[in-house]
Amino acid sequence: MLNLIVALPAEARPLLSLFNLHQQQAPEPFRLYVGERTRLLLSGVGKKAAIAAVEYLQITFPETATWLNLGIAGHAHLPVGTPLLANRITDAETGQTWEPSFFFDPPCTTSELITVDQPEDRYPEPCAYDMEASGFFQAARNYAPADRVHCLKVVSDTPETPHRHISGKMIGELITDHLNLTDELIIRLDCLTTLPADIDRDDRKTR
Repeated sequence: MLNLIVALPAEARPLLSLFNLHQQQAPEPFRLYVGERTRLLLSGVGKKAAIAAVEYLQITFPETATWLNLGIAGHAHLPVGTPLLANRITDAETGQTWEPSFFFDPPCTTSELITVDQPEDRYPEPCAYDMEASGFFQAARNYAPADRVHCLKVVSDTPETPHRHISGKMIGELITDHLNLTDELIIRLDCLTTLPADIDRDDRKTR
């Protein structure tokens, strides 16, 4: 089973059709959509919201699952529309870091991802910036090994194209453009569920 955490409605809409998801009852502020092999929870923005979303899904559906945080991110130099998988996640506030494990060939470029509390304006490091990944990854790692917890982002803003120009329509188009990639990634992640679910078989990269 795949647990998808998505912050924004515009990020979620293209995925509902891709996975044939149907809304189910969930407490505010969440929106829950469920399909045969996928659950999507609309969390809201920010790492605290992402943590709460992971905890809600785990309490409600305690069986073993693969976890994916999907959404938009800023980047210091990659063009708008570039998909990327996080190979290192850093919380800008605490400095704590996590490193996903790749027991498969990533279907797109990989990049460090820094989670910030406010939209990034300066992009000081040559990497991606988002607002949920550190909370998501920290929480999901309590329930799955690092090869089953990943963050897929699509670049939405850069120093030349700042975040104030982002619209819901643009977000939807960015996610839609990479539905085939998303599906391919999920197929690869789904294969990992046949491996032993020993969450201690890999190092939890924290500092």
